[in-house]
Amino acid sequence: MDHWTPRDVNARKANRHNVFPRRIDAIPHTIDRGRSLLQTMHKMDAACRIGVTAALLLFRAGPALSQQVPPQLLPELQDDIRSNETLQSRFDRRGLIEPIEIGPFLLATQVQGDVGFNDNIFAQSTGQKADFFFDLGLKGVATYHNEAFSAELDTYFLDHQYVSLTTENYWETNNSLTLREAPTPDFNYFLDSGLQRLAVPRTDPNPLNGRTPATYLLYSGLGGVTFGSGLRNLLTLSVGFDKTQFDQIQPLTLDAPQRNRTEVFGDFRLDHVFFGQQKVFVELRPDTRNYDQDIDTARFRQASNGGRIDTGVQLEPNGVFP
Repeated sequence: MDHWTPRDVNARKANRHNVFPRRIDAIPHTIDRGRSLLQTMHKMDAACRIGVTAALLLFRAGPALSQQVPPQLLPELQDDIRSNETLQSRFDRRGLIEPIEIGPFLLATQVQGDVGFNDNIFAQSTGQKADFFFDLGLKGVATYHNEAFSAELDTYFLDHQYVSLTTENYWETNNSLTLREAPTPDFNYFLDSGLQRLAVPRTDPNPLNGRTPATYLLYSGLGGVTFGSGLRNLLTLSVGFDKTQFDQIQPLTLDAPQRNRTEVFGDFRLDHVFFGQQKVFVELRPDTRNYDQDIDTARFRQASNGGRIDTGVQLEPNGVFP
């Protein structure tokens, strides 16, 4: 959500009609009547002088008043566009209030609430069930900077509640810690760790249809190094893991823990920049996935190994045609 600043309401323009006294040569030659008209002229002339003086004062004070900046209810963020940033990441960044600075720390929080209606909660072709739901979320981001070292703690909590189908209620959380240091402009290393509690949507193609939604813990870690400034060549080498641990659900015949697994992967990527912001890259990602229960109840072996190679081109026309 974008932040707002109060706007000045346009002032209404009042029509002013200048009133001039009658000319001397238009006054009748009757003395008594002439005196009465002259007195009227003096009164009207004095009123005009007062009106003109007031108008001049307002005219001179007007620019000064218009230059006064109205107070801001909330800090206004600059909607800058960052390279390689997804639309969702930009939305999340713009949704945060300007952080509060406390020494080397920056703190930002956000509270979010949603109300909605789901007309087919279980994605069924027959016997659909519908209900209203509401979400209440809280997000907080804390960052620390000290010369070339930085740390960021990102935490999020969401409570999902239905009005009548209370068995579908669940809560989720997402917590991550990122550490990064750049000893030199051409070298830096980083470490990411995370702990999440998530729920499997009822609309998942391979769901666990228990009496309550299936929930699980996801532990993750990623560490690596980068070589290069990014102005010409950038090499990134990283190794990470994900460990998924499902909660048991009712009925017990649904063996959710058979999905528990550990995934270990590597990520090796080379970026080459040319003509400003134009980029070509090649990425290699080996991967291995092992399950706590090697063979599931359907007698299938679950473990797998593989790899993926990606290559592509990223074009920024503004970098070529300024």
